[in-house]
Amino acid sequence: MIARQWIGETRESDSDAYLKYLEETGVKECKAVKGNQGVWLLRRVHDGKAEFVFISLWDSFESVKAFAGPARKGRLLSRGQEVSAAARSKGHPL
Repeated sequence: MIARQWIGETRESDSDAYLKYLEETGVKECKAVKGNQGVWLLRRVHDGKAEFVFISLWDSFESVKAFAGPARKGRLLSRGQEVSAAARSKGHPL
């Protein structure tokens, strides 16, 4: 199992619209890719900003590569410079 994490930030005032955008695009597209094992979309609002954490679960790094494409632009104030992916340790069930 591979977990891929992406983090982005918007203004608090844009957070509802960006959440809807992520649900309608990123989550939907991610779930449609062969090898996807699930998606978690988290949001934390603080200090006038909203942080989004998008975690997708995959059966292989090849499946992650099939999903990963060019960065999307929109309401983001900032986004992580790196997208991280890590494999689950053997013997540790989810």
